[in-house]
Amino acid sequence: MTEHEIHAQPRDIQPCLILFNGFPGVGKLTLAKSFQEALQLQQSNTTTRLIDNHVLIDPVEAIEPGRTPAHYTLRKAIRKAAFDGLKALEHGVVILMTTCLAANAADREVFEEYVEVAFARGIPCISINVCCDEAINEQRLCSEERRGVREGGGKTKLVDKDVLASMRREHVLLDAEVHLEGGETRGVNIRQWRLDTSSLSVEEAVHGIFDLFCRDVATGGHGVAF
Repeated sequence: MTEHEIHAQPRDIQPCLILFNGFPGVGKLTLAKSFQEALQLQQSNTTTRLIDNHVLIDPVEAIEPGRTPAHYTLRKAIRKAAFDGLKALEHGVVILMTTCLAANAADREVFEEYVEVAFARGIPCISINVCCDEAINEQRLCSEERRGVREGGGKTKLVDKDVLASMRREHVLLDAEVHLEGGETRGVNIRQWRLDTSSLSVEEAVHGIFDLFCRDVATGGHGVAF
């Protein structure tokens, strides 16, 4: 999205919590960063926070490597500290987060923690399921850029295509609409969006998200999937 296109849509940016949810390698962080830039171009005084899931995962992996009970206990403790900090932020902040939540009991509990942040702040919670074709996903997962981040010691990013294939075969992404149907919202306005980036550039994907954001969130509309 160009600066001209963004400024051509004069909207008031409303505070909210946006989750970029997807399997490893789909481009969640890239989209979140680009969307953050788009928001700030649209309204320069918009305050945002961007929390990549590896900010929360990597310290745990350094202390308790492997997916052990101790690992998950520590991960929950670190999440709580971080989420308490988000709850205490000043009003008017747009919070952007990346995550990988599947439709299982454990991840539904984690999603409830995100909902609690939105509840505490009195803002909508938007879950964007970012997806792409498996072949495209594998290509992005094994990209030189992604491997460079991992080998540079920055993050414990997954680069094993076999593990990715197993994840995609055994799991589906969490659908927040289940919480809407079950009434498990605690009064939070939860919206579920979907974005297939298989044939989209980063700019096109951000344009789609920003357009929906302006039509839905900025105008106080209801959840939409696309």
